[in-house]
Amino acid sequence: MQLVTWGAVVGLVVAWAFTLRPVAFGGPATFVGVHGSSMLPTLRSGDLVVMHRAATYRVGDVVVYRVPAGQPGAGHLVVHRIAGRRADGAFVMRGDNNSYDDVWHPRPTDVEGRLWARLPGVATAVGRLARPEWFAGAVGLLALVVLGIPSARRSGSPSDSTDSDSTDSDSTDSDSQPAPSADDASLHLGDAGGGVVERPADDHLGRDPEARRAVDLLDDRPADDLDPAG
Repeated sequence: MQLVTWGAVVGLVVAWAFTLRPVAFGGPATFVGVHGSSMLPTLRSGDLVVMHRAATYRVGDVVVYRVPAGQPGAGHLVVHRIAGRRADGAFVMRGDNNSYDDVWHPRPTDVEGRLWARLPGVATAVGRLARPEWFAGAVGLLALVVLGIPSARRSGSPSDSTDSDSTDSDSTDSDSQPAPSADDASLHLGDAGGGVVERPADDHLGRDPEARRAVDLLDDRPADDLDPAG
């Protein structure tokens, strides 16, 4: 079973390396969030698109290109479709929902990649996580899940029943102990104020009237006076 698990992990890593590894890490993928309605109905605002670099690009390909240097908005990424090619080799670009061509004419070197996958709504979710309140909520939820798994495991462990049995046995042992008899050297009078006051057993008093008078005084004392520390 462990061998199968490791095989699955290796397979996922290899698949990631060849399909989703970003260009910044030497991979083929560029991730772009879609904004606006110019690519409806093919792409919607909030979608996350994965672009793969290709050796050549043809008319009809949906690509992401960088606005060429020296033009308004230079450096910005645009996701549009190749509508044609000029004599100088530059592309004519247009959004699927637009009735006009883009003012920019990128060259093949300006193209970052061709559409490989579309993840609906993912860009919106990622954008929300960038906000502090959403990020804090996500981290809190993750912490609850991570901390809740060990707690659930502990609650179902057999040690709970063992502890209960141990407690029951302790109480049984306590109940089984014999109560003090009149032959004991001392009898507990009470437990007031946190201390235990002991009186001598009558059998050991003999007929001494002074000793019996002392015992009678102990019996008549208020509870508050039974604290040995007082």
